[in-house]
Amino acid sequence: MPLNKGSKAKTKKGFSENIKTEMKAGKPQKQAVAIAYSEADKSKKKPKQSDVKQDKALVKKMVKSVALKK
Repeated sequence: MPLNKGSKAKTKKGFSENIKTEMKAGKPQKQAVAIAYSEADKSKKKPKQSDVKQDKALVKKMVKSVALKK
């Protein structure tokens, strides 16, 4: 059975189902819990701070170049 993904993986039921699925596949309990946490976490990933800073710098450069062309 495939693991629950996204918002389903965040619920108690989905989280416990993911643990059971992994343990049935022969994984130790600690590893099954880690995988379940990982699946629950995937739906709320945020961009890295460095990526945000680079994007802001790029936007500033673009705005300046457009302003200079006018």
